[in-house]
Amino acid sequence: MIANENTDFVALGTSALVNPDWPNKVKENESLTAFDHRVLETIAVIRDEELDSF
Repeated sequence: MIANENTDFVALGTSALVNPDWPNKVKENESLTAFDHRVLETIAVIRDEELDSF
């Protein structure tokens, strides 16, 4: 389990983009949707050389 009643901070990063219901999924022990960098193409222009960092 990632979080419990003693958790002060949880960093989500890219997971938050594809799992806006993350707290509910964790609570229900459901699997999280994997991040796919192609999601960024809908909100930003990514140059080919930038794709190497993913």
